[in-house]
Amino acid sequence: MNATYSTFIAAIAGITVSGVTRKYTEPPASINTADLPCSFPMLPSGEMQTIVFGNGATVGGQLPTWTCDMVYAFEPVGQGTQAQNFGGLVTLMDAVVTASQALTRPTAGPMTFSLRAGIVSVAGNDYWSIIETWTGVG
Repeated sequence: MNATYSTFIAAIAGITVSGVTRKYTEPPASINTADLPCSFPMLPSGEMQTIVFGNGATVGGQLPTWTCDMVYAFEPVGQGTQAQNFGGLVTLMDAVVTASQALTRPTAGPMTFSLRAGIVSVAGNDYWSIIETWTGVG
């Protein structure tokens, strides 16, 4: 099965991560602190390699590559202690890995993910977050 941007995003945004209070299907306009931790996808990117010849003929056949970041916003920057935020983010990372490994892939080819901690801004407010980068083929 070949994915589309919509099916790719729906699959990764639909992952249920233990401890995540709210799952958004798109980046939220704002985040209520009561909804933290929450998750949301960012806009995806993709690549399709097709060779175009001077006479207009094309050669394709390679499966597209899809990439999308899932954000797991944990807590506003400036709240909690360093130890609480560090421990909470590591615990959230473990939960994200566990849930992500159970994903039924929407692509014809393999899917991979990587995690990193960072700060994500929503409506001018900064949040300690886990950013999960998904890449899928086909």
